[in-house]
Amino acid sequence: MVTGRQAAVALVLAALVACQDRPAPAQAPRAPEAPVAARPTASPRTSPLPAPAPQVERDLLRYGEEPSAAAAPVAEEPGSSAGFEAEAPVATPPPLRLVGFVRRPGRLCAALVLGPDGLSVLCPGDSAAGHRLLAADEERGVRLALPDGGERELPAPR
Repeated sequence: MVTGRQAAVALVLAALVACQDRPAPAQAPRAPEAPVAARPTASPRTSPLPAPAPQVERDLLRYGEEPSAAAAPVAEEPGSSAGFEAEAPVATPPPLRLVGFVRRPGRLCAALVLGPDGLSVLCPGDSAAGHRLLAADEERGVRLALPDGGERELPAPR
């Protein structure tokens, strides 16, 4: 004896099998839609692509009136020789700089940048790279003896 529930399940299964065996109906092509008045239309003069980004005329990583690396090359004078080498610029020593102060047992020392040697920590009386620390004060800065025999004061960092 077949119950109502079993008959319903059999009917659903038969319908599924029938749908899978039959090929899908071909769809008719759609008619073109009528233009809607609220839809904006593209004018023939504008393109849908975005405008190219503007060209930058200066180096954004440089300040002020520094010449940029992308400056136009200077044309050589007709009378100059091709083998002539320009004089190399005289190298200026890197500036001395007081970075900060360091406290050591019983003494106040200074952290200094002394040219290409890098960072040095000097206490009064110590020397490095030809420079000798004469005095250190957190409010006024430091006084250095230079390699050429002169003295220089560096203000305290703010």
